[in-house]
Amino acid sequence: MRWLPGLLIVLIIVPVAGCSQTRPQKEPPIVTAVIQNDVTVVRQYLAEGGDPDYVTSEGDPLIYLATGARGGLAVTEALIVAGANLSAVNADGRPPLHNAAGWCNVAIVDMLIRAGASLTQTGKGGESLEDSVCARPPDRRQEVLDMIAKAR
Repeated sequence: MRWLPGLLIVLIIVPVAGCSQTRPQKEPPIVTAVIQNDVTVVRQYLAEGGDPDYVTSEGDPLIYLATGARGGLAVTEALIVAGANLSAVNADGRPPLHNAAGWCNVAIVDMLIRAGASLTQTGKGGESLEDSVCARPPDRRQEVLDMIAKAR
């Protein structure tokens, strides 16, 4: 019975020692600034030599985040001016123009097209730009589709 406390310690410590979990990498403040469309912070980051092509631990380039639901026009413009790669894809293989089209963000789609984003770049599984355009609202969907057709 004198061995019982030692056995209990081993039974408790060994499983706990093997449970080390990898925690998600904490993203730098620039990621939050892009998601919140905080153009002041983004411009400061870029002015201090920050990389406009920074990619998050989840595989999202800043320009991809900027063109999504939580980014915004001002931050997208700042990244474009800084030379962000408009063909950079996220971890799923989706480019920024597809992302903006998927959210029917007419202003960002227009900005990306004017900045020279590829109209022929495909997304994951060969998805075309037109395939990625949102389904709703129908008026904005049509506006984005017309914009793409005119740019071609």
